[in-house]
Amino acid sequence: MRINSISFKNYRCFLKGRIDFPYEPNKNMTVLVGPNGGGKTETLFAFWWTLYDYDFSKLTNKENTPYALNSGLYRELEQSPVGTTKKCSVTMDFEDNGVSYIVKKWCEYKKTEKQIRVEEYREFSHYESNGELSLPIRDSDEINKRLNRIIPKTILYGIVFDGERMQKLNTADENSLNAIKGVLSDITNVELLEKCSEYFASVKRKLNKALKQYEAKAGTKSFGDLVKEIENLEKTISKDRDLLSKYRDEFGKIEARLEEISALLEKNEEVKSIERDRKEKRESLSKSEKTLDVFYKNFSATLRDGYLLATENLLSDVENVIKKYDVPQELTVPAVLNILKRPKCICGREMDHDAVEILNKLISILPPDNINSTIAEMVRQLKQRIIDVKEQAKANYQMISDCEREISNLKQDIASLSARITSLDDDGSVASEAIKLEMENKDKIKRHSFLEISIPSLEENIKESESDLKHLTEQRDATANSESETGKINQQVSYIEKCERALGKIKEINKETALLEINKKIGEAYERLSEDATRGRKIRIVQYNSERRYQIVVYMSTEYDKLISEWKKNGVYEARVNAGISEPEIEEEAILACRDANSTGQSKINTFAFVKAILDYSNAPKMEDGIEIRKDYPLLIDAPFGDISDGNLSKSSQELHNFANQVILMIDGDKFNTLRSAFDCYTVKRYLFTKADNSNYSTISEMRE
Repeated sequence: MRINSISFKNYRCFLKGRIDFPYEPNKNMTVLVGPNGGGKTETLFAFWWTLYDYDFSKLTNKENTPYALNSGLYRELEQSPVGTTKKCSVTMDFEDNGVSYIVKKWCEYKKTEKQIRVEEYREFSHYESNGELSLPIRDSDEINKRLNRIIPKTILYGIVFDGERMQKLNTADENSLNAIKGVLSDITNVELLEKCSEYFASVKRKLNKALKQYEAKAGTKSFGDLVKEIENLEKTISKDRDLLSKYRDEFGKIEARLEEISALLEKNEEVKSIERDRKEKRESLSKSEKTLDVFYKNFSATLRDGYLLATENLLSDVENVIKKYDVPQELTVPAVLNILKRPKCICGREMDHDAVEILNKLISILPPDNINSTIAEMVRQLKQRIIDVKEQAKANYQMISDCEREISNLKQDIASLSARITSLDDDGSVASEAIKLEMENKDKIKRHSFLEISIPSLEENIKESESDLKHLTEQRDATANSESETGKINQQVSYIEKCERALGKIKEINKETALLEINKKIGEAYERLSEDATRGRKIRIVQYNSERRYQIVVYMSTEYDKLISEWKKNGVYEARVNAGISEPEIEEEAILACRDANSTGQSKINTFAFVKAILDYSNAPKMEDGIEIRKDYPLLIDAPFGDISDGNLSKSSQELHNFANQVILMIDGDKFNTLRSAFDCYTVKRYLFTKADNSNYSTISEMRE
């Protein structure tokens, strides 16, 4: 996709204006230069508003103008007679896969007796192969459907950035998570898979309806009832999965808000030292709770051999029996039979009747093989294993007790520190804001605790329901296959179910593979962009942890290596492997355990690395026999270099032109003059936004050399 132009009429701070984005070989940047309040951010979100929608009240410091119309015209309208109207519009021209499109959005504001009413319109057209413009489409659903094929709304979270969003991308902010989810969904063609799933579900409903018409008996339960029970269980599982997904998303957002509250409290002079102490205690508590979880898993693994603790007396009895009926080690039935085959005994005596009778009696009391020594060795090993299990169980139990004691003490310390914050005098000073934050913190922690319990409970419910569903499905298949009338339909249902499972696997594999590759690319981008990378700092998008999935975290490689080494030394790593956890998941646990905090500037560099990674991935060639799609997206970025300095600033500015085939950069004049040499040779056009004197609008003019 390439943006060709955008034009304004009475939109926000532009009464009129047009910006062209031409292409020249080896030049892929358009630079928009302007002061604060000059229209850079307004331009950035004009793309978003025109394509889909945008809530202007979200723009920082612009809460009083939550509408698309120029604020001066809006105030005029407020003072105008009833029935007066004013209009604003934005028109965007872009192309994709050789086809040019035009999307226009406009609003009509009308003064009524009680308020100003707004009507919103949009139309979408494309140029035919003969150069003629098609008739415009005005149905919103149809426009969204067509736009979604070219540039899905979720993708906008990953290619449109203002300075504030760049800083916040490292949190569990909903838009930030949507950016990563959107990219993965789009480039792995999840929409196609979802449509396939919907189609299979509709076919399955029709087949189940046919099956219900037959009442072939399955024990005391009719076949129709069995089918209905399966359907109800499938609905329950689907509902629980949706709720689980909702809880996981909420959990991540609450954790992000708790971190944000903590940061705000740390800035409050009244409670700064208290919050720092509490933050340290919470971090220690989090680590201790994770350690306790590992100890419990180790203890559970030890108890799998717990039956040995009840076998000591039995093993002692076995040893006594072996001693009482001691049999020479090599004296076995095969040995005696070998002697009987000889004409003479091994002592030289003739094999008479008495000798044969004695040897046959011996055969009746001998073991078929020399198992005595084998049993004795097994008993010895089991007794040693009992000693090991006892020691392991005692050690694990002691570690659990110590860890629980430490957690209890930390919780008491945190509660005490929290009480100190809420006990501050609310005299209208700074403390009042701290108390408000602390009350919100208290509510969030309460909800956080609820989710910590509810999420594992839901996971267990889903697991049990899936097991019940498997049992019922097998019962249905067995019953239907025994009936000629229903067998054919049931085979079709079974086939559809296999297709549904296969699609689910494909979706997960595609997402996992894509995120693995994006994690590789974000690491490479961070190496190129971040000064801290040379000091051992690394970056990762969380992939396996369900509560933090899609969050960006940074960590020091030395701390990570140290923690992994400790886990391997104290058996934690091996215990996690034995519990069925993959090595990449364990490594991610270690990364999360030693994740680092960010300054404002570092957060922006992390975002730079993320943006480059997803654009590199989406623009990269895909396998011919795969279902992933290569997408060529532009990058629209406003004020990216604020709060960045030294090596980070020089690296990011010099690399920006490599991010995408089209880069639209919005920047203030001072930064532009400072960094111009970094991207000037890659710039095809420059525009200057100038604020009009004594007015509330800006003009757009092209900057000449």
